[in-house]
Amino acid sequence: MLTGDMETIGVLMTCLPPHPYLVEQLEKRFTLHKLHLIPDKAQFFSTHRAAIRAVVGNSTAGADAELIDQLPNLEIVSSFSVGLDKIDLAKCKERGIRVTNTPDVLTDDVADLAIGLMLAVLRRLCESDRYVRSGLWKKGDYKLTTKFTGKRVGIIGLGRIGMAIAKRAEAFNCPISYFARTEKTDVPYKYHPSVTELAANCDILVVACALTQETRHIVNREVLDALGPKGVLINIGRGPHVDEPELVAALVEGRLGGAGIDVFENEPHVPEELFGLENVVLLPHVGSGTEETRKEMADLVLGNLEAHFLNKPLLTPVVSLDDLSSVHAPGATTRGPLQDLQPSKPEFLKTHGQDIRAVVCNPVVGVYAQLIDLLPNLEIVATCSVGVDKIDLSKCEEKGIKVTNTPDVLTDEVAELEVGLELSVFRKICACDGYVRSGRWKKDGDVALTTKLTGKTVGIVGLGWIGSAIAKESSVVVFHLSSKRETRHIVGYKVIDALGPKGILINIGRGAHIDEPALVSALLQGRVGGAGLDAYENEPQIPKELFGLDNVVLSPHVGSDTVQTSTAMGDLAVANLEAHFNKKPLLTPVVFIRKHSQPNNMNPKGVLMTSPLFTYLEQELEARFNIFKLFHQPSKPEFLKTHQQDIRAVVCDPAFGVDAQLIDQLPNLEIVATCSVGVDRIDLSKCEEKGIRVTNTPDVLTDDVADLAVGLMLSVLRKICACDGYVRGGRWKKDGDFALTTKLTGKTVGIVGLGRIGSAIAKRAAAFSCPISYHSRSEKPNSNYKYYSNIIDLARNSEILVVACSLTEETRHIISDKVIDALGPKGILINIGRGAHIDEPALVSALLQGRLGGAGLDVYENEPEVPKELFRLDNVVLLPHVGSDTIETSNAMGDLVIANLEAHFNKQPLLTPVLGS
Repeated sequence: MLTGDMETIGVLMTCLPPHPYLVEQLEKRFTLHKLHLIPDKAQFFSTHRAAIRAVVGNSTAGADAELIDQLPNLEIVSSFSVGLDKIDLAKCKERGIRVTNTPDVLTDDVADLAIGLMLAVLRRLCESDRYVRSGLWKKGDYKLTTKFTGKRVGIIGLGRIGMAIAKRAEAFNCPISYFARTEKTDVPYKYHPSVTELAANCDILVVACALTQETRHIVNREVLDALGPKGVLINIGRGPHVDEPELVAALVEGRLGGAGIDVFENEPHVPEELFGLENVVLLPHVGSGTEETRKEMADLVLGNLEAHFLNKPLLTPVVSLDDLSSVHAPGATTRGPLQDLQPSKPEFLKTHGQDIRAVVCNPVVGVYAQLIDLLPNLEIVATCSVGVDKIDLSKCEEKGIKVTNTPDVLTDEVAELEVGLELSVFRKICACDGYVRSGRWKKDGDVALTTKLTGKTVGIVGLGWIGSAIAKESSVVVFHLSSKRETRHIVGYKVIDALGPKGILINIGRGAHIDEPALVSALLQGRVGGAGLDAYENEPQIPKELFGLDNVVLSPHVGSDTVQTSTAMGDLAVANLEAHFNKKPLLTPVVFIRKHSQPNNMNPKGVLMTSPLFTYLEQELEARFNIFKLFHQPSKPEFLKTHQQDIRAVVCDPAFGVDAQLIDQLPNLEIVATCSVGVDRIDLSKCEEKGIRVTNTPDVLTDDVADLAVGLMLSVLRKICACDGYVRGGRWKKDGDFALTTKLTGKTVGIVGLGRIGSAIAKRAAAFSCPISYHSRSEKPNSNYKYYSNIIDLARNSEILVVACSLTEETRHIISDKVIDALGPKGILINIGRGAHIDEPALVSALLQGRLGGAGLDVYENEPEVPKELFRLDNVVLLPHVGSDTIETSNAMGDLVIANLEAHFNKQPLLTPVLGS
């Protein structure tokens, strides 16, 4: 309880009021002076200097040496921020003035926003929202964007906020690496000893360190160039961390792929050159700008002041700066292999690029187009591996560069390791070893019985050299084949479930051959018997859930790592280089295989496209089939009448399907392949009646749609698009700070439909500490999430409701007035399913009347028509049906469409049948 004496203590607020609650409480408990309202500051200090014993500031205005010198009785500076760069800490230490800040409470908000910026930049959420609101969608689809899941995320500063960002990014299967003053021994992430090296090895670079003299302009031209024209920079640290003119130049010149920026060097001034760029998202320093967090920060400021004046321990004293306070300047000496001995790779390559005629690499660090372009005289690339998936073969072929690998020499070792993994999993050799070492044999008795290997049926995926060697030596499911787009995630849910609860999976190929989350889920749920793994999707990161299982053996990619084989591989690499430079035949050349080496018998098959498809798929179809483009024809009935006998397949998308009328006009139609998961635009009854096979493209778009759902949650709650418009419109400078928004972390998320996409959304949302519940036709026996049999109950118990189910007659308008009212005026609705899932007039009415808190919509009832009443609302984000529209996923969908058509015409089983097998 404050005494009357405390109410006379003078507190000077040097910043603009950061939150009404803080001002109200300070005025109630102390004598508060607001510096920004004082016209004659010299007179004020002359009169009140002796009475002021505390200063409250923030990240914009704190307490510099000049201010401190004017306050002889100053005892404490309490900052409404984590950062302390606006406080002269040396002067405070000299004077014995205590300093506090507000750590931890804003960690979640800033980390949430960092992920929101990544999604907003890569998926162009704000630009897409503007595209819809401006009516451009009616003139054509929005362009393809870039996938987030799986991108390599590099973090500068692995403190509280950096760790929180890493945790969230991991849920999107992003490999994490970092730079800090020193390497951390208690984290599983890869450490880089320089910022430039980190930037060169990531797709997204996040600035999350404290601002000090050492970290000022830590992101400079060298770092930006290392990040490159496909890289994205995210800054949620401080504006001066980035050399802003260099950032602007890199973006304008196309040397950097994009940026998400919440902080600037001279706030609220933002470089106007950025306003016209669509590959940037500009926010008005709202990292911790949510109602929930600002109140917690205010309570912490108040609590520290009260603790000080009541002679109690401070809640959050500043003992030292963040763990990056003495961070090395960019370009610090690196360590590691030859290439890493160069402190500045761009400078090194600029100096020596003309001299380099050969590159030697390994399966981890390969040779990409960017490096090849920097080496004008490069003649040969020699890799110490069999796999060449880390080498840009297209670029090598284009420039006439030879490529060699090291086959055969590692066959025996990899085959031996595979058999060892089989034995180790079945006989639990490693678990038995641990049982003995821990003394449990003596204490607990004999170990449990294991399983026999001899006589087990073995299936081998990929019967090359290694597969053949395994077949000779072993008697279980073994996995070894080359890594390419067609084999990525070849082992998915269906394969794992077919293997079953007694089956064992061995992977000595590449990590990306296996859908790792699907494998982890199957192992945890007992749907597969065990696994022996030597390769992982995001090496050296391994799913932590596996560490507690004794039916898995985890090997750190050592398939060929014996002294003998490493020496033999080295000899082969050297021999290939010598052969090349002595103009002799290469020992193990990699033959370039043309992409379109398809059987000639494909070409006569007539395939009808009902609508324009993305360029990649159209090119692939034209290379293989006789294509008819219905959408180009002024008279469709006449066109179909002329060509109906020739058309044996239809390829469609979710917007333009295949109805009964079209089917009846195509007497020789055999198969319909849709570039979507949903098949609600295809008349399945008519297809079944006529024996027409139907395929879709499941799985490949799961990650993109789940990413977008989270992006919509963050964009609606944190008003990312409205903030971006606020900055671009010059309002930050004119009208002051943007209004506070709402926190995502900890919100209860209800999901309608817990299939592949719903489960992927749940996994991501859980990384934001969101409790998950769901509604579906029936309860999922293997799910740990709370189940509601009634969707109204789900809505009533959710703060965010996500629609992720398929569209059927039962789910049409599943989101009704009653569901919306149950969600309530603080609830958020996200729809990445189908437009017809929602009663659209009811939704519009609820938003206009304030009966619903907000909405993130990617789909609508009558696309591309969007209710115009929504265009003026800033609590909605409107996207033009871009759920799976990334370049990566579109290409994967295209590959699946082609593969299904080829399988059909070659009389092989379909890969993803909806009707027919």
